[in-house]
Amino acid sequence: MSAVDVAPPEPPGWERVLAAQAHVGFVEPDVDARVALGDLVARMSRACARGVLPRRLVSDARALQLSVVEEDGVVWLSDGPDAVRGTGLLALRLGDLPEALILQAPHPFDDARTGEIALLMFDAASIRGVMLATAERDLHPGSDPAHAEESTFNAMTLALAESLRDPLFVQLHGFAATTSEADAIVSPGAARWPGDFTSVVDALSIGLSVVDVRSGADVPKLAGRTNVQGRILADEASFLHLELSRPVREGLYADPSRAAALADALIGVAEAR
Repeated sequence: MSAVDVAPPEPPGWERVLAAQAHVGFVEPDVDARVALGDLVARMSRACARGVLPRRLVSDARALQLSVVEEDGVVWLSDGPDAVRGTGLLALRLGDLPEALILQAPHPFDDARTGEIALLMFDAASIRGVMLATAERDLHPGSDPAHAEESTFNAMTLALAESLRDPLFVQLHGFAATTSEADAIVSPGAARWPGDFTSVVDALSIGLSVVDVRSGADVPKLAGRTNVQGRILADEASFLHLELSRPVREGLYADPSRAAALADALIGVAEAR
């Protein structure tokens, strides 16, 4: 096999996603489970911003059959090994950061490479957190977090929105060549962007090193206006719905420096709001 045929190494954290993936036993959370998870994530978020993970959080997570692990300045939350049920994976960076940027990949097994790209970006830059779903979107009627109203993904999203200072959530998706000829489509979803959205499009065009980045107004069917997280965050936090073509996704996955450039561009977008 030649050097060009060698697949790039898996990004840090991808093995955690695979370990937490629910292949069959997806459990749709009831209201008590969502409230308990939201409370845990809010406390975890505040603790990470202070730079210290209290032991009590680890034991409280265990009581909910969740695992909390700190490694190399990052705190990882996922289902415990004996209770894999599709809760999702959340990683939060410890310490003070200038911007509260949260990356989301709701379809890491369906929109190819979006999960790996999110983890590469998180690893490359001073990003507060990354969230990934841990079930395929068609596994269960409630397993598509971008469209399920009563999900653990929503509970974690709202908890982060309420516990972080002026966060920006950026959700990664993928589209087929038959849907659009663009390289990427970016939209604030159901919300209004606080400033000039043209500057966001321009920043992502530079960050992605591509020419054809369009707004959701140009490609309404990929604008994410029915996206659940975009709707629940409309009055809570800034939100970007970022659709990437397959060639762009493969390029970001194959070259971590390109993923790092996109991460830096998004941090710049967060700063400029």
